[in-house]
Amino acid sequence: MSRFGPLSAALTLASLVVVVALTACGRDAKTTASPTAGTGYVGTSVAHYADALPPPVAETVRLVLSASPNGVIDRLRFTREPCVRLQQVGSPPPCRTEEAEGAVVEGFLVVSCDGGPQRRDVAERIVRGLLDPSLALFAVYHPLSGPNRDQRFHLLFRRSDAGAAPGVWFEASADGSITSAGSTCASVTDTVKPVSEFLVPPN
Repeated sequence: MSRFGPLSAALTLASLVVVVALTACGRDAKTTASPTAGTGYVGTSVAHYADALPPPVAETVRLVLSASPNGVIDRLRFTREPCVRLQQVGSPPPCRTEEAEGAVVEGFLVVSCDGGPQRRDVAERIVRGLLDPSLALFAVYHPLSGPNRDQRFHLLFRRSDAGAAPGVWFEASADGSITSAGSTCASVTDTVKPVSEFLVPPN
C-alpha cells in the first residue's frame, strides 16, 4: 500500500461526510432564495414541488397548471355573509335586485389591485379567466400576515411572458381548498420581494 493510503482514505471519508450533510440540508422544504425568473414549473407534473407541499396543496397546484376549470372551481371555498347594496373595496358581496340588503349569500374573495368577495357566478367566471395553459408555478410561500399563516399557502404563477409581468395567485388551505384568488398588480418578481422564506423558491 502507498504511504499516502491513510491520508487518501481520510480525505475520501471527509468528502462523503460533506456530501451527506449537503444532502440532508437539501431536504428542508423551506428555502431562502432571491426572486429571479427562470423557466418555471409547467405542465401537470408535480415532481418538482410535491415534496415541499402537503399533498392536497400540490394537487391544487397541479389543477391550476393543467388549466382545469372544473377541478379548480370545485376547490373554491365560498363563505356565507350578508350582502350589501353598495359594494366597496373589501365589503361583502353585492345584493341582487330581488334581494334585501343583509340577505345571507355566498361569496368568494377575488383581489387584483383591489376587490372583495364576489357572488358565486361572478367568482367562477373570474377564476376561469385566470386559468391559462401557459401558466408556470413561480413560487409558493406562507402569507406574510394573518392568522394561521403556516396552514395557508400562497401559490404564485407567472404567465408565459416571464417574471416581468403581473402574475396570477391562489391562496390555498392545507386541505387544498382555495380561499381567495386574483392577479398581481406588480410583476411576480416584485411581488415576492418582501418574502424571505419560500416553500418553493422563485424560479
